[in-house]
Amino acid sequence: MTNHTSLLLGEHQIAQFERNGFILLENFYPLEKIEPICRRAYDIIGEVIREYDLPVKRKPYAFETFDDGYLEVININRRYGGVIYDAVKQIPAFMALVADLKNEKVFQQLRAGAIAGIAAGGFGIRINNPFEEKYRAAWHQEYPGQLRSLNGLVFWSPLINVLPENGPVNILPGSHKEGLFPLIQYETNNQGQTGGYAARLHNEQALVSKYEMISPCTKPGDLLIMDFMVLHQSGINNSNRALWSMQFRWFDFSEPVGRKHNWIGSYASGVDFADVHPELCVHQPSE
Repeated sequence: MTNHTSLLLGEHQIAQFERNGFILLENFYPLEKIEPICRRAYDIIGEVIREYDLPVKRKPYAFETFDDGYLEVININRRYGGVIYDAVKQIPAFMALVADLKNEKVFQQLRAGAIAGIAAGGFGIRINNPFEEKYRAAWHQEYPGQLRSLNGLVFWSPLINVLPENGPVNILPGSHKEGLFPLIQYETNNQGQTGGYAARLHNEQALVSKYEMISPCTKPGDLLIMDFMVLHQSGINNSNRALWSMQFRWFDFSEPVGRKHNWIGSYASGVDFADVHPELCVHQPSE
């Protein structure tokens, strides 16, 4: 029997999610769980500065400016940004948030009867740098980049106050209802992207034009949940600060397609989506 005292979403919110393919939950996480993640990210940036003896002077730690010095670091050498990106996903407070019981409760409400799992390799802290196109995610559905299960949810939560100029996530409400869309996979596209970043929706312009885009502005503690099928992309960051956000993916072990493929991962796990779903892919050598 369902314990209604533990429910986090109302029926109207569940209906909104089913209609639009996403929902924004304001103040979902207490800031006491977010602040330790930011503090440790500040420390990691400092350790990179120390390791490479970089001439970067930083202000004392503050929650609101935890990434102080980061842009100076990557302006010296962009590779150091990759070091920081790989390191911050290993912060214990972040790992605890990924597996937070509240996430499972929300997942079970939005995916009633599912057997919940967390996608290995499907969680991290994304850093969208200003005016950088190479690692900006184009229009996509989450499933091709994750696999695991057709029945999955993306949890997205910012570490900074996201304003329009920071490039919030762009979403096409209702697009999840059409199912999986075919992809064109390029070996390299005209932004120099490879792998999952180089994939593009087949007939993308015609497909995207069918929907009205929204770009929710969010703040630390807010949680944006998206269906694995809803079309979304990274916004364009035209600000003077990187957009730091947390992402993790929950999925359903009992969904038949995922079960058939043994819940394997996608590009990040060394798996080519075209090998799993050749019927949905068209290969091109370059864009």
